[in-house]
Amino acid sequence: MSNPEPPATLSAALLATVEEASETLALVSDTERLTYAQLAADARALAAGLIALGVAPGDRVAIWQPNSADWLVAHWAATLAGAILAPLNTRYKPAEARYILADSGAAALVMRDRFLQTDYVAALREILASDLPELRAVIVRQTERQTEPATKPAPLPALVMSWDEAVRRGAGVTPERLVAAAADVAPDDTHLLQYTSGSTGHPKGAMLTHRGLMQSAMYNYNAWGFQPGEAALIPGPLSHIIGIVYGCVMPVIGRVVPVTAPVFDPERALALIQEYRPVMMIGAPTHFYMLAEHPNLAAYDLSSLRVGMAGGAASSPETVRHVTERLGLRALVNGLGMSEAGSIAHTDPADPPEVHATTSGHPMPWLETRIVDPLTGADQPEGESGELWVRGPGVMKGYFRDPEATAAALTADGWLRTGDLLRWGPDGRLRFVGRLKDMFTVGGFNVYPIEVEGVLAQHPAVVECQVVGVPDARLGDAPFAFVRLQPGAQASADDLIAYCAAHLANYKTPRHAHILAAFPMLASGKRDRVALLDLARRLAAGGGDGG
Repeated sequence: MSNPEPPATLSAALLATVEEASETLALVSDTERLTYAQLAADARALAAGLIALGVAPGDRVAIWQPNSADWLVAHWAATLAGAILAPLNTRYKPAEARYILADSGAAALVMRDRFLQTDYVAALREILASDLPELRAVIVRQTERQTEPATKPAPLPALVMSWDEAVRRGAGVTPERLVAAAADVAPDDTHLLQYTSGSTGHPKGAMLTHRGLMQSAMYNYNAWGFQPGEAALIPGPLSHIIGIVYGCVMPVIGRVVPVTAPVFDPERALALIQEYRPVMMIGAPTHFYMLAEHPNLAAYDLSSLRVGMAGGAASSPETVRHVTERLGLRALVNGLGMSEAGSIAHTDPADPPEVHATTSGHPMPWLETRIVDPLTGADQPEGESGELWVRGPGVMKGYFRDPEATAAALTADGWLRTGDLLRWGPDGRLRFVGRLKDMFTVGGFNVYPIEVEGVLAQHPAVVECQVVGVPDARLGDAPFAFVRLQPGAQASADDLIAYCAAHLANYKTPRHAHILAAFPMLASGKRDRVALLDLARRLAAGGGDGG
């Protein structure tokens, strides 16, 4: 399979795969195996249930599930019904979930009864206590037998039903009606509302199309040299843009088998690699660090892995070499992407560790790319920092029901203002400088955290770091560094501050440093920057460096 032409829509892609490779695995984990024949049967049954419950093409279907066969079935059921997907983060609290349901105008919610320590049904009671006029059905998958509570709760509204009940209601929906629903979707219609993290305000639903998602999946399939039947380990959530592309879309286009689990546990991941022999792992930098440092690493056979892809954190060539050598990778590729555009750039597996550690690589070939002065809109020359603008089929159509935010993010001629600051290198690769929203001012000088993190990452004791700005009465803001050390390494907060002082201007040098055993994480596998900001402000206000 060199360069197959993808079908026009995702429902067509799924049906083609079912016809050609029905016994191929669509998903595996440590507890589940799902073939395309099983996936198609279950997805069609649930899609019929959604249609019987009033879901029409263009309506939104929300999914509140961890990585599982149920997640994949719900995704493809919504797709076959012609609906638009609106995934919910499994770590959401009721108010956060309710916001997405209201903002997306979800017609249906497909969820499970509990996950980890969270009782989703109790959360659902809180969510439904306020009006959601567009929500017509909530489908709940019971995952385990529940003990009878001491106090019987109030009954749930009639719109809440079991998964089996939804399927039963769809029994009268004819195959012709299912075909018609899937056919009532065009390649440039929205398939996915990928909600942003909300770190600068309420989350916004980026509208991504069938064509754009398939373009990204097809390019990545060919770029990494996948062959049909090969597997890819996806430790992050399927609800994230990476999970959608690599765990849902690429499999139906290239017959790649996604290997995943409901939560990331490093030893479980090592066991999955040994059993299912994935050729690639796609995750956050922390996923790779945790595997490379696991005390039982040598007990597992990881020889199938060819390459890893990570991104979004400052690193050093030494750290990249350490991870690649420990895991036996040919390369740990760095990538740049975002909810509004999917993949934007990545390095090449043939690049040396220095390139993976210090650049974002070359832009995706389907994207037009500019580096623009954010004040004047003028294109910046090589070596000068500016805002990254991109345009092409993978870029969102806009933010759902938010014309004001859309106008701020997209120019009239279709350029997405990413909010990321980059510069062109002499080799045509992009160098990440920082984010406009992350920049802070120290004594009148602009500081970009990525620059300080790049210096900290060179310290031999440092494995991970992140820098934020905290209020300072004299300077306006002051740099605060969070650091995780290499196992067994010794370094104090003062040592790290002194190291930065020897390599950076005084206004860029952290005034505070704090050593963490582990970074707080979001369900996407990214570091929780809001939690770090809160902690930094508390520690700085306390007058200590916390080291």
